[in-house]
Amino acid sequence: MRRDLSPAELFDREYPAARKAPHLAPVPSYARPLDVRRAMEVDLSVIRDQRGDLVVAELGKHLPFVARRMYSLVRVPEGEARGGHAHKELEQLLFVLHGALDLVLDDGVTQQRVRLDDPEKAIYLRPMVWRELEHFAPGTVCVVLASEVYDESDYLRSYDAYRDELAALGW
Repeated sequence: MRRDLSPAELFDREYPAARKAPHLAPVPSYARPLDVRRAMEVDLSVIRDQRGDLVVAELGKHLPFVARRMYSLVRVPEGEARGGHAHKELEQLLFVLHGALDLVLDDGVTQQRVRLDDPEKAIYLRPMVWRELEHFAPGTVCVVLASEVYDESDYLRSYDAYRDELAALGW
């Protein structure tokens, strides 16, 4: 019996290099590089009519990986921050559905602060980008699409460990 390929299998078949070394893959045509290496801004599609806006993120058009996990950051208390880590292999697409926050990115050489306050703008992070999310406006809803399911061993939770990993990779 023939089995249809899953979206992940189709993506891996079409973009085999992206799975093996996403940090080396070329910048997708729909993304604009930020000052921080391995971080890009992506414009999501918007369909507008009298009923409201529909914001869309599609595989291969806005999303350069198969999303295997989705989570949201909600009800972050005033003055609290999230993030404070990097991922060894995980890719992510972050955007706000409502509200605003500052995304502080660091590639080990350059730091950049990006204000996320428009649901039509997303930030694509490849592996090995340190991130901190701060200055959440009240009621902010941030959505994160991730290339893999949760794996604690993929996290670098100390900035010193992150810098050591960058050095070991020769970056």
